Amino acid sequence: MHTADERPTVTAHRGSSAEAPENTLAAIRLAIEDGADVCEIDVFQAGDGTLVVTHDPSFRRVAGVDLDVWNASAAQIAALDAGAWFDERFRGEPVPTLDQVIDAAAGRLGLNLELKVHGREQHFAEAVAETVHRHALGTDCVLTSMDADILREVRRVDPSLRIGAILSTSNGGESERDVDVYSVERQVATAAFLEQARRDGREVHVWTVNERADLERFALRGADSLITDHPRLAREVLDARRLSTS
Repeated sequence: MHTADERPTVTAHRGSSAEAPENTLAAIRLAIEDGADVCEIDVFQAGDGTLVVTHDPSFRRVAGVDLDVWNASAAQIAALDAGAWFDERFRGEPVPTLDQVIDAAAGRLGLNLELKVHGREQHFAEAVAETVHRHALGTDCVLTSMDADILREVRRVDPSLRIGAILSTSNGGESERDVDVYSVERQVATAAFLEQARRDGREVHVWTVNERADLERFALRGADSLITDHPRLAREVLDARRLSTS
């Protein structure tokens, strides 16, 4: 894993999701091989309280099963196949729990945990904070969300945890948010936005940056992390850039 002062860092979006099924251990292992610094994953709370790594509120798309996350148990989730939809080579790839992902990433990848909300959570912020501390993730972790309420709850539960607001638009009021990171769609990450973020003392992570020209552009602009489906390409671009400026 590269050091924190090497900016921008490479964040693998749901793992190396262009080459392996998103949010699976296979995608996370590949992200490590591809030279990513951080892995962004999606975290829901299942019906029995299990913290599960998947993007949608239903397992229909990735597992072909008409089962909603908030109705699922750990046993039901463990029986799902989250790999075959992507490619037959990944048949049998499970839907992982947050604990399993943290174990796979330990010491090799930082984690960006995007907290997904379905409205039926029970002590979700407390469960995530407990898991983060039990694994001693510390500064190797940031909790992000589009949902302002869950971010406020995380801040209340444990002010020591780093949190980030996910933004697809900007209304100029971001400075009022009590966050450490802005995770923004590409069109939001203008030079002016990044300059204001630096004045606010906040990092800017830009998503989803998949083309070489965009990777170079946002690196030059001063983004703190590039969130990408292609971490191997991002690492090549950034390593070449560092060599050319050394």
